[in-house]
Order: sequence, then structure tokens, then C-alpha cells
Amino acid sequence: MKIEVNSISEIRPKLTKRLSMKTLIGIPTYDKKDYCWVEFVSSIKKLNTPVYMVDTSEEIDSLRYNAEEEGFYYKHIQEEKRMNRVIKARNEIIDYAIKNNYDYILFVDSDVIVPKDTIERLMDLIKENSIVSGFYIVTNKLGLPTPAAKFIIQNEVCEFESRFINNNVHDVDAIGMGCCLMPKEIFTKYKFRCERGEYGDVTKAEDICFCDDISKDNIKILFDTSLVCAHKISDDSTWEGKDV
Repeated sequence: MKIEVNSISEIRPKLTKRLSMKTLIGIPTYDKKDYCWVEFVSSIKKLNTPVYMVDTSEEIDSLRYNAEEEGFYYKHIQEEKRMNRVIKARNEIIDYAIKNNYDYILFVDSDVIVPKDTIERLMDLIKENSIVSGFYIVTNKLGLPTPAAKFIIQNEVCEFESRFINNNVHDVDAIGMGCCLMPKEIFTKYKFRCERGEYGDVTKAEDICFCDDISKDNIKILFDTSLVCAHKISDDSTWEGKDV
């Protein structure tokens, strides 16, 4: 496992070729996130990039009008179990990107507010054999805020400690998919899945499983602590900045 910190200036490649490539913003969503719809859409539209929104709401086409009104490509899918819905939505976005010959997917969760220069900054960091995430806060099993990245130490999942939040880019073992850029060399080879226990309970979510799978092929997982997103976890609660 690496916890080596790289200076952003040391790993930034030239952008001339990358900026000419096709990027798709892929958004899995459902109607319980409507409390932040206006703010979320505002941040997404500032990226000036095609959007494919996959709606997993129980009510058919519950978000179709709003999505199409904003000029987003839209599809509704149904699946009984919540985790299966998330997996199916993410894999549908991958299939759409492959079918339409996109070079990159930027996965954005519909409660994560991203900076307007997100794509340019993540493009600046990514390599063919890597995926890269912006920085945002999630809630751990104790209900406490923690960065959306993990280290794996002796098969144990360990949280990304606050001492590593220093505006640099870190090699980590797992990231969330709330603001994640990946190239077609990766999304054409891997699909999302989860792991379940004896009684069907989810023991490893789709983002961790995806990172596990690509790590086996020595694909780097990068976490940029300088690109800070806000996570609107509810109508009256937001994890912002780096206050963990």
C-alpha cells in the first residue's frame, strides 16, 4: 500500500490532446435527492459537458421532465434492491459511454456539488492507467465525517486521516464515486458489482469493489485533496470543505 504524497505540479501532463477528447458526465440519481436539485444542476451546467442521468426512483420517469428540461440525456431503470439499483445505474452509464464513443466518464453523485473547473483539473492529473477523485466528505459507520477515500492495511479498510489533507494528490486504495474521472481504457474493461454476506446483506459496496478489481491490475487510484466538493447529505445538512 502506498501513502506517498505527490505534488500536483510534478504529475500534471500537458492538456492539449485531453481537452479535445469526449467526456460524459454520468449521474445516478433518484427522487429522494430533489432537496438539492437546483444547486446541483447549477454546478453541473457550469461544466459545459454532456450529461447522462440514470434515474432509479420507484416512480417511473419521476425526474424525466426536470432532466430533459435541463438538456440532460435521461433513462429510468427499476430494480428491487437499493444496491442493485446503484450498480445497474453506474453500469448503464458505462454502456452508454461505450456505445457513444466517449473517452472519459466523470461520475458525479446527485448530492455532490462540484467546482466549475472540475473536469480540467482532474484531466490534468489522470493517466491512462489511473482514475482520480475530487475531495468530498462522507459519513462513516459512526455517523462522523470522513474523506471519501480509504487505505487497505492488512485487509482492513482504514479511513483517510485528516493529516493527509494538504492540497496534494495521494495514491489511495479506494475512493467513492461521487466525483470520479476515469478513461475508457478502464471503463471498457470493468463493471460495478458488490459483495454480499450469507444473508444477502451488503458487505462491500460497489465503489470499493470497483477499486478492488482495478487495483488487481495495478491501476492507480488518485485522490486530489485540492479539488474540494460539497456533499449535500440532506435538506439541512452539508459536509463542506475539509472540516473533519
